[in-house]
Amino acid sequence: MQAAQDSLKYVRQVQAIEKDYIVELEELAKEIVYREYPIVKQAGIKINAQIVTNPSEMTLPPSGGGGEEEIDSLDDTDFTPEKKRRLINAITQGASVRGAKSYYIFDDIISDLNPGLLEKYNELLNNTFGVYDDDDAIAMFMAMISQGAPMGGGVSDASYNEEDETLTINATALTFPFLVHEIIKGLYEIISLQGFTGDAETGERVVKNVDKLSNEPEDLRYGKFIYDALRDQVEDGVDREKYFVEIYKLPDDEFVPFIENSISGKLTFLQKSIIRDINQQLKEEENE
Repeated sequence: MQAAQDSLKYVRQVQAIEKDYIVELEELAKEIVYREYPIVKQAGIKINAQIVTNPSEMTLPPSGGGGEEEIDSLDDTDFTPEKKRRLINAITQGASVRGAKSYYIFDDIISDLNPGLLEKYNELLNNTFGVYDDDDAIAMFMAMISQGAPMGGGVSDASYNEEDETLTINATALTFPFLVHEIIKGLYEIISLQGFTGDAETGERVVKNVDKLSNEPEDLRYGKFIYDALRDQVEDGVDREKYFVEIYKLPDDEFVPFIENSISGKLTFLQKSIIRDINQQLKEEENE
């Protein structure tokens, strides 16, 4: 509870400083993602980014499910797609947590806006994401979610325009670091679509069963370690996000043990060959 109160305090302190630089920070958040995640420009993905002052101004992104109602699960023999989706959701959270501090590439610009702003950003993120490593904090968040309490400092989703065939990341947040976090999460939501290897009906059922707010605290807790394990497999000269795309394309029954063994450091010879082949393939594509 103290951590939650501290987070609110840091948010208010940061907002008081940011209020005179909202437009500049919104543009800076987009530029950070363009530079750190080249796939965004390469794929022609647009970004809508907005900093707001009140949680009521944050619109919830649409989803295939997201509710806590009971949904009939898939047959036991088909449970692997749900496990895959849950792991990918955790990776999405992990990628956005790890990427939230990407603002350091523009530390000079941020310091020019306000000399103490970087320190405030660090305090805010360390406090906000650090609490997810605590069992008591997780239990508190689960209780708050069950009572319908609002969670998080931002929201994001991805939309597709059929007329011009473009993807757009839509992100809204209370502060600049949260905005960077949400844009990256939106990007990884797009990448996560590569994880659906079955028919549309199965994919819809999987989303309804897995994409629940009550899963997010655990995803935030463990997702960063899963993300780290995959990131460390990417060789120099290979686009990180393109590597994730190829891993997500693995068949469901191969993906789950691949992730488990990546985390434990017990990759089989075949799994190591997959890593080598994907890195080699992406290098060759880059040189074409």
